[in-house]
Parts: sequence; C-alpha cells; structure tokens
Amino acid sequence: MFTILTVDDESHILRALYRVLRSSDVEIVGTRDPFEALELAGQKRFDMVLTDERMPGMRGTELLARFAQVQPGWARLSMSAYQDFAAMMQAFNAGLIQHFVPKPWDNDALREAVRKHLPGLRSANGSETDLLTVSPAMAGVLERIDALSDSSATVSFRVRPAQARNSSHAHCIAQDCGVPAPSWR
Repeated sequence: MFTILTVDDESHILRALYRVLRSSDVEIVGTRDPFEALELAGQKRFDMVLTDERMPGMRGTELLARFAQVQPGWARLSMSAYQDFAAMMQAFNAGLIQHFVPKPWDNDALREAVRKHLPGLRSANGSETDLLTVSPAMAGVLERIDALSDSSATVSFRVRPAQARNSSHAHCIAQDCGVPAPSWR
C-alpha cells in the first residue's frame, strides 16, 4: 500500500485527484492547507507528495523543501496551471521536484507519472512498473547509501553517457538519504 499526500487550495482539484488516483494499492490523503501538510508529515509516512505550486501562504516548492526536513525519502511531484518554466527548471535542478504535471492534466499521463515514481505500483494491466530502483543491483546501492547516511563519507556515482538520463535519480536518492550530492565523473 502506498500513501500519497495531495495538496491544493482548491477542493474540487483534491476531489478530482482522488478520483483519478484511487486504487486498492493507494491511500490518498488530501489537504487544502500547506501548513496542515507539514503537520501531517510529522504524523504519517508518505510515499509521494503531489502539490500545487501556487497556493495562499506557501508555494508548492517551499512546501516540498520544508516537508523534506521533516520526512525524507518520498517522491515529489508539482502541478500548476501557470507555465513558469524558469521556476520549474530551478526546482528540478535543486532536487525539489521530480516531475511536473501541467493543469489541466491528462488522467492517463498523471497516473503514469505516479506509477513512474512509486516502484512496484501496479499499472492498469496489473504489471509492476519497470523502474531503476526496483532492480536488485539498485536495491544494493540504496542499502549502501542508507548505511552511509549517518556518516560523513562522500558518495560518488559514475554515470556512463547512456545512463545520463537517470543521473537525476542518483542526485535525488543521495539527497533523500541525507548524503552529499553526487559527484559526476
């Protein structure tokens, strides 16, 4: 069972997200208040946070940054009806978000984005998603990173050109585990 926190100041958006994402594998918790979302971070473990970018009192990227201080190790998705590409690229580069969902969204594309960032979530045809983090080799890497997260060791990743598209995953994994950002060689 996966738990997704949805945060949007518009209740009809929260209801729509619930309808689109509900399944037997997913529990969905929704709130209109980003400050309540931070309180929930201290009370319940979430596998994913899907937040609107523009909300009264706090931007979605600020919520994600503050949420990470309370609860690390979850998937970060941001959505917005506003196309502020510079801000989104900055958020991607800072590791604050892993996926951007434009509003209005395509239901199938939204479901696929969620499946992509939740390893083992079953797709509509019942098969598990094929993600880097599901492989046995990557599971071993994650275990080693987690073991090092309490030390002052520097973690370096070597990425071949063919793997460069997955380099952001390594950065996010290191950040979520509390270790220094990867060194690309």
